[in-house]
Amino acid sequence: DQKGQYAGVGMQIQHRNGQTVVMFPFPKTPAYKVGLRPGDIIVKVDGETTEGLNTTEVAKRLRGPAGTKVRIGIERRNVENLIEVEVTRARIPRRSVPVAFFLKPKVGFVRIDTFNGKTGRELDAALKKLDVAELEGLILDLRGNRGGLLSEGVYVSSRFLEKGQTVVS
Repeated sequence: DQKGQYAGVGMQIQHRNGQTVVMFPFPKTPAYKVGLRPGDIIVKVDGETTEGLNTTEVAKRLRGPAGTKVRIGIERRNVENLIEVEVTRARIPRRSVPVAFFLKPKVGFVRIDTFNGKTGRELDAALKKLDVAELEGLILDLRGNRGGLLSEGVYVSSRFLEKGQTVVS
């Protein structure tokens, strides 16, 4: 995760009511390509039940070396039988700055989901896209940020604070 990529199937999952639920498959990933959908409940991974497992444990089972296969059993609303799909794991890039856009003229919005090894470069690219010198305002959205590399957090802070201001103590 700190490198900004991992090998797996490419979806966000969440623990809900004792079950592991697909929140959404990331576009153009193996999970997306095999048709996994938001709301699908993961009940098996490689033939083993996910009952009693937390999200981290299920995610570990879904991850593995790129090119290897994993079989996922899901329950889907309004489908009577268990759906089983075989997914070939791939390298999944995880952008730490997934969106940057104008809310209105001269007011930008940048979201930072995590601080990984690419955050500084991704932030600089986002600010360049928004032409930071012309901005009158910028919303830096850190809601739900999972943390990460201290060095990248310090770099991001340095882009907005005066030189010499304390970032970490």
